[in-house]
Amino acid sequence: MANGTADKNDSMFADTQKGLAWFICVSFVALIFVWVFFPPTMKPESMAQLNNLVSTLVTIVALAIGYFFGSSRSSKDKDDQSAKVAEKLADKVGATQPAGANVPVPPWWARLKDDEKNTITAAGNADPRVAAFVTASMAGAATADDLTYLVTKGLLTQDRATAIAAT
Repeated sequence: MANGTADKNDSMFADTQKGLAWFICVSFVALIFVWVFFPPTMKPESMAQLNNLVSTLVTIVALAIGYFFGSSRSSKDKDDQSAKVAEKLADKVGATQPAGANVPVPPWWARLKDDEKNTITAAGNADPRVAAFVTASMAGAATADDLTYLVTKGLLTQDRATAIAAT
């Protein structure tokens, strides 16, 4: 939030959880200490149940420690830093086209006659720029310079190139 109350409340809640986890851990260690130095006298069946209970508690405490102390303030700060870096990079990239906005590009390949397509495709085997025109014109990304190049190579007449560019 703008006034910072959400961050403060989240931080206080996390501190309370960590304090509770510390209390549980210290209490558990104290119980183990008493157990080791002053072992209780019990029947073997009761001792087995108590051992199962203690192993379950150890597992729970280990999971709690991993959960509460695995996500810390420093990881939140790292996420904030990553967001700032992404924001700075987005400013440098500049405005991009909104999603869904289509820029109309002339699909020149569809406007060529079959004999022109065959001639240009055959010339593309020997000339990489002509081959690039074939690919670009099929994708609707060919430029007027590409048409001019085809005219200079004798693959299209100037009148035909002008007619293709006009549509």
